[in-house]
Amino acid sequence: MFKKYPALFLLMFTVVGILLSDIVRVNSFYLLVGILVFGLIALFLRGGKRRILIPVFVGLMFLFFAAFRFAVTTYDFGQSHISNFADSQTKFTIYGKINDWVDLKDERTEMRLSVDSLKADRVYYVHGNLLIRLNVETTSFQRNDKLILEGRIYPIKSRTFSADFDYHRFLSYKGITGVVYLNTDLQILLDKGNRYSLFVFTDRIRNWIRQTFYDNLDEEAAALASGFLIGETRDISPELYQRFKDSGTLHLLAVSGSNVVLVIGFFLYLFRPFSLSKRKRTILLLAVLVIFVLLSYEEPSVIRASVMAGLVLLAGLFERRYDLNNIIALSALIILIAVPSQLFNIGFQLSFIIAWGLIVTMPQIAILFDRYKNKNWYRFLVFPFLVSLVAQIFSTGLIGLYFDRIPVLSPFANLIIVPLVSVAVIGIQILLAANFLLPILGKFIGALLVPVFKITIGAVNLFGGEGMLFFNSVNWQIGYVVLFYLLLFYLSLNLQNKKARRVTLIAASFLTIIAQADSLYSKHQASSETSIEVLSIPGGSVTIFQNSNESADIVIHGMSARKYPVDEKILIPEFARRSIRKIDKIFILSVEYHAIDDVLRLANRFKAEDIYYKAEIENPLTEVCKQHGLTFPGFVRLIPTMDRNNDGFIFLHGELCFKLKQNTVRFIDSLTYSDILLFSEGLNIIVFDKDTEIELDTIHSSSKIICICANSEQKTVLQTFKSSLNTHLEIYLLHDSEIPVYKFPQ
Repeated sequence: MFKKYPALFLLMFTVVGILLSDIVRVNSFYLLVGILVFGLIALFLRGGKRRILIPVFVGLMFLFFAAFRFAVTTYDFGQSHISNFADSQTKFTIYGKINDWVDLKDERTEMRLSVDSLKADRVYYVHGNLLIRLNVETTSFQRNDKLILEGRIYPIKSRTFSADFDYHRFLSYKGITGVVYLNTDLQILLDKGNRYSLFVFTDRIRNWIRQTFYDNLDEEAAALASGFLIGETRDISPELYQRFKDSGTLHLLAVSGSNVVLVIGFFLYLFRPFSLSKRKRTILLLAVLVIFVLLSYEEPSVIRASVMAGLVLLAGLFERRYDLNNIIALSALIILIAVPSQLFNIGFQLSFIIAWGLIVTMPQIAILFDRYKNKNWYRFLVFPFLVSLVAQIFSTGLIGLYFDRIPVLSPFANLIIVPLVSVAVIGIQILLAANFLLPILGKFIGALLVPVFKITIGAVNLFGGEGMLFFNSVNWQIGYVVLFYLLLFYLSLNLQNKKARRVTLIAASFLTIIAQADSLYSKHQASSETSIEVLSIPGGSVTIFQNSNESADIVIHGMSARKYPVDEKILIPEFARRSIRKIDKIFILSVEYHAIDDVLRLANRFKAEDIYYKAEIENPLTEVCKQHGLTFPGFVRLIPTMDRNNDGFIFLHGELCFKLKQNTVRFIDSLTYSDILLFSEGLNIIVFDKDTEIELDTIHSSSKIICICANSEQKTVLQTFKSSLNTHLEIYLLHDSEIPVYKFPQ
């Protein structure tokens, strides 16, 4: 195997090394010793009769090297690392450089800062990355800019009680170990980087591309053009983005192999009039690939495709034969050696699993249709459909694992939408060239392209609209997904073998039965406990009380409106991840006027029985209900402020205390907050509003108290006096994604 597929052989050792390092967390010193030991053994065996063992020891050397790289970039940082200063209490002057593309979000800007020193009582020379979160959207900062700012460094804690998305792991894989929150960019001193650097040049090209689209296309088409060509999706409306997701064509908004092929093909056509030697043409195309990767924000899918394309170009330049399995394995090996944590990136996983699936499966399928290969109906209809179907099948396991549902009609959607997008990508490249040469010509090309985008949007709306069929995969486990892919690759490699097809069918049926039984058991276990989880939303929080496997009650505390629909962008995906299909009751403690629409849409979608709310928001709620033609109080039930009502809910000082199933709700007389969210036996949860002044002498309880703070000042006050309180107190910051899930047996 080593002689025929050396890259694949070494890749297997590399993947195992990264996985073992992530699980065992071995000290990097011992891993370095392992590299040296196995490297020396391989050298020692070089001239002996046992040189047949050299590939094994080289593989083990790669295993330890990959584990070492993963260790030093994700957990074994050393004493001078920035993570040792993330205590959320000390205010530092922070010096560093932006080392990644600035991420512009709605009313927020995020930057990864490589820190070189901190200053408090003295100067500390450190290394490591912080996430800087600004509460404003600004384009003032660019990659390689140097910054000086003041702030507290907050650690990123894991959700140790949840099996869902782990924010700590996500950021640690990106090399980020702390967060700094700032209200405005006026708190930052900026030293602009070299204005002639490659990153600044790339940023200017990207801005010119986006501006060209908006100058020559309508707003919706321009947003899509940026997504199709360079993966820029921030201007695409949430509704349209969701339609792409529901139709199974979201991959078209992530730059991948098809984009790279179209870009390379376009530039090859541009180079044709020039008498370029093979070497010059290859060098120019490699430069195009580098710029294209940077323009596309260095996403894993475009890196994979570009590395593969670069290796193919180099093989052609040096007139060497190549095997696609070795090419894709070498691409993965290069990426994982450079950034080992990419192994856990869903974009990396999907990109390689689909590409490998097509490389392995399509030649086998082509043999079955060999007699029809010259028929137009096969080349332009059947073959594209088979490619789409194979890609869909190979992506099914990961999509089911990460996104909880699989669009059934995705192959048919891709059959129609992918060719339209390919035409659009070719067209927008022509548009860019035309606009560069003659702007009036760009207007003409843009007018021709707008109908293509309209048809594409219509097709996406058709396949991603209401009533589409989905296969629910909420309870999929990673073990079943691994077995699924082993069976799939076994079938792909033995597609011509009738016995292999039978074995695969029997094994797949057996695996399906076991997975279904496990899913039913998991549902039974989940239905026997009540879970409480507090989620951060714009302006406040939503507390989810999941009483059964598919129903829940929610409490909304301080919800604010945004440019995007908060219910569709934040809440609905969170509910889908928790398998919530029905909301029984919604309790509104406070909500901004313009966010009431979001609440009503949420109530309508999940068929909420009642909405309870505080008396002071009756007028705005009534007004919005009338705007939507809703009868009042038929759709919304008014529950006045009281100590106790017939439904068993308790209010303290105008705020709601929720009653868990078979958990006695009780008063704690000494607590006088207006922000108390929940009381129950054994656990008290308090969510503080941003304007709340904390009175520490009121906290007295033998039960556990969970305090969720709206800002760092509240958290600092509680942490300062935590030791003097006669209670078990846990303190969390609402926007740190660190709040655990608590579960109680019914």
